[in-house]
Amino acid sequence: MKKALSLLLCAVLMLSLCACSAAETQTAVAATAAETESTILDAEQGQILLSALAEKYDPDAVVLKANSTEIPWSVFYYYIESNLTNFLYYGALPTDYSADVGDGLTMDRALLENVEEYVRSLTAGAEHSTLSAEELEADFAAYWDQLVDAYGSEATLMQDVKASGYTKNSLKYFYTTNNQMQDAFEHAYGEDYADLSDEMVARWVEDNGYVRAKHILLMTNDETLTEEDKAEKKQQLEDIRTELLAIEDDAEREAAFDDRMSIYSEDSGLMMYPDGYVFTSGSMVQEFEDAAFALEDYQLSEVVETSYGYHLLMGLPVEKDNVVEYDSSYNAVTVGNTVANEDFTDKLSTWSEDVTIEYTDAFKGFTIQSLFENYQSVLDKYSTLLSGDGMGSDGKLHVYPYGAAEECDTSDSAFIEAARYYESGHLILTIDGRDVAFCNVPARLWEQFKQSDVKGTFYKKYLKGNALYEIPGTPAGKEVVTVVEE
Repeated sequence: MKKALSLLLCAVLMLSLCACSAAETQTAVAATAAETESTILDAEQGQILLSALAEKYDPDAVVLKANSTEIPWSVFYYYIESNLTNFLYYGALPTDYSADVGDGLTMDRALLENVEEYVRSLTAGAEHSTLSAEELEADFAAYWDQLVDAYGSEATLMQDVKASGYTKNSLKYFYTTNNQMQDAFEHAYGEDYADLSDEMVARWVEDNGYVRAKHILLMTNDETLTEEDKAEKKQQLEDIRTELLAIEDDAEREAAFDDRMSIYSEDSGLMMYPDGYVFTSGSMVQEFEDAAFALEDYQLSEVVETSYGYHLLMGLPVEKDNVVEYDSSYNAVTVGNTVANEDFTDKLSTWSEDVTIEYTDAFKGFTIQSLFENYQSVLDKYSTLLSGDGMGSDGKLHVYPYGAAEECDTSDSAFIEAARYYESGHLILTIDGRDVAFCNVPARLWEQFKQSDVKGTFYKKYLKGNALYEIPGTPAGKEVVTVVEE
């Protein structure tokens, strides 16, 4: 469910604003889990069990109220699974959560408090949003209509929502809360951080020891360069420095520096950091770092030699639109963004103190451990349903689709005799008298298959030999046994 789940990722990203202490708790608990002698499940078994546990309760059953906000099971378990998945990062999932992780907390209670902290933070952010209930309702309705159009029908969309362990209500919660959190953030700091004060930026710079410097780099780490070549490069920077020192006005000197930097600098990072590098101690080679921290604003350094070559630096004030780094998607993270995120984390922490958690009667006394009761029987059942496709002792491939099935007309194909798609994501094609099975096929792909004019071509292009969908061990020319689990 690519389109719908991308939204949920946004909710997780927003949580990164307020989950620093939560992440520390997760790491500490995971480390304790790694040391415990309790039964542990490997990554494959652990993932199967976590998927199965999502169905332990009605997805819309209200687990708790955070002030007046109702948190259903599908949302509550989303946070539990996020925490438990951290164990799988270490390679195993424990089944016993009674270990002591310090401060009088068991692993069970530490994980549950971590979930409650997430809920409190999102609730606190939502309560400081300026968006009205009517605006939120209209916005989600428009978003839902877009999803329906993208998937072709509401029934098809709901198949993917359900298959991913969510309901329309939980999807609405994540979408709405994410919008409220973003609105609270923008309301606190303004568009493009316009309301972020210079005092806050200056305090952040001082507290964290940041500095900004531009530089002109002439590289000397090319083995083909002679000593004379290197000496010429150094002299070139000395000459540029002399020219720049003759300019008394700071703004004019910086403009002239930029002009020469664009012409002469051989720094590969110039395109991404045209306004210079914003960094703290330990980020750069020592000679560069020492020179940068010694400079006043708009002051020029002497020519500095590092393992890269010769540098001429100019010290500059750190401003909120300066780039600190780039995230994993190569989006620029500015000083303003960094300062605002850290300050918003503090705000959320303060606001969260006013959020009261109250479990409903059905979930009072809930523990993480209770999810793992009879885990082996659950694992056995879902191992069959989720990953049990394989060769049986009869030499035939056994496939275990479940849920509602739909068929489509394949009379336009010369060799595909029948096609049926199950709610579980299994697609079974009858080709030349035998069944060919695929798993984890998105409902959207099934819709495209049904609507394709030449189904045989579609099969060869998107399904045949596709490792994402083809069930390992599918025997060419051998019988596939389809076992339907209602």
